[in-house]
Amino acid sequence: DETKKVSQLSSGMRVKYMLALALSHDARLLILDEPTSGLDPVSRDELMELFRGVVKSGERSILFSTHITSDLEKCASHITMIKDGQILCSDTRDGFLARYRAQFGDGQMSLEDILVRVERRSYDSEDFL
Repeated sequence: DETKKVSQLSSGMRVKYMLALALSHDARLLILDEPTSGLDPVSRDELMELFRGVVKSGERSILFSTHITSDLEKCASHITMIKDGQILCSDTRDGFLARYRAQFGDGQMSLEDILVRVERRSYDSEDFL
């Protein structure tokens, strides 16, 4: 319905609307907080594909926060973990994986398993990272 107000849209449609608005400015850097929150799996995959297309030329970048590790697997070139406003670690995705796979002694460990272990240990010990 073209007469609907943004506040009347479903949460998923509101996310899509806000992303379309952000992308329409053709900014060189987009900073997005949990951009896939509220999206169904098909819409999430479409958005990740859109993000890959936006940054493909190297002229635009997207910085986004997420707790959805599959989004990182599909889209991230770099990973930065932040706790209480402090950067715990920051590296390319491949560098991040190599570092923690070596640290945990498991060369096949998934990104999700690494993130869970790093987060658990960071809460147990401030000196872990």
